[in-house]
Amino acid sequence: MKFKAWDEDFGQWVQDTLGYEYFVNQNGLLYFIDTDDGKIRRYPNKNKVIWYTGLRDKNGVEIYESDRVAFTEGSKRKEAVIVWREREALFAIKDGDGWGSMALQNLDDIEVVGNIYES
Repeated sequence: MKFKAWDEDFGQWVQDTLGYEYFVNQNGLLYFIDTDDGKIRRYPNKNKVIWYTGLRDKNGVEIYESDRVAFTEGSKRKEAVIVWREREALFAIKDGDGWGSMALQNLDDIEVVGNIYES
């Protein structure tokens, strides 16, 4: 599955600046292959792995867990956060009114407007 990771110690996205190959193990821990010696190492800083939903917004932007999105519900424009609901094994919309009942796939006008880490 596609993912990205937020480095909580440095307040920035983990970036592949040294040619490392990153992966996540079954426990959700971030690892990389060290290009100097080929060894697998655990990412040293506190981080949060963010999973890709498999969907794109109306502008073609990939939608990830923890993204802030805007969409229309009825005649009202709303903003919410994309979250993973473990119990139901699905991505959901969480806004100020609670959990959104709409499936992400049914929101034609959904637009990524930020994320909980940078905005």
